[in-house]
Amino acid sequence: EAHDYFLYCGNDLYHKNLAGLLTAWKNLSIEMKLPKLVLAGPPRQIMIKEYAEELGIAEKVILLNRLPASNLGKLFYGARALIMPSLAEGFGLPVAEAMAMGIPILCSDLPVFKEITGGHAFFFNPYKPSSIAEAIKTLYSSDDKRLQNIAEARKHAENYRLSAFISSHINVYNRFLEDGM
Repeated sequence: EAHDYFLYCGNDLYHKNLAGLLTAWKNLSIEMKLPKLVLAGPPRQIMIKEYAEELGIAEKVILLNRLPASNLGKLFYGARALIMPSLAEGFGLPVAEAMAMGIPILCSDLPVFKEITGGHAFFFNPYKPSSIAEAIKTLYSSDDKRLQNIAEARKHAENYRLSAFISSHINVYNRFLEDGM
C-alpha cells in the first residue's frame, strides 16, 4: 500500500548512520505507531537484521538488496518520506530524486543536503537519535507544512533537470567566450 513506509536508499557503510536511524526508530516506536522502515541497498543485511532484532524492531524493518533502477521509482512513490541519516555525504542522489518525485525528505543537517534541497527538507542532527525522531514527528504533525515542503522541494528540483544543467553550462561557456576573446 502506498505511503505505508519510510525509505532509506544507499549502502550500509558507517557514515550512512543506519545504527542511529534504527535507534531513533526504536525510541520513536515506543511513543507512537510507526509504519515500516524500508532499507534499500544495504549489502550486509544479516548484521542490520540482527541489530534490528536486538532493538526489538525487526518486524518494522524491511531489508531490500540492490534493486534494478526500473523498480526504484515505484519504491520512491510508495514512500511516506525518504530518510537520509548520513554523518557525511558527497552529493546524495536519492535526495534529488525524491525531491523531483514529490517525496518529503528527512535528512541530516549537512551542508551538502541543505544545498541539494535548497533548505526544503526536514533536517536533524544525525549524531542524536532523538533529533532524528523529532524530525519524523514534525513530518507527521503538520500536513500543511509537509505539503508546502513538497511543493517547494519539487520546484527546487527543477535545477537538477538535464535541460537546466545544459543551459547553465552554455551560459558559463558563453560568458567565457565573451570575456576571453
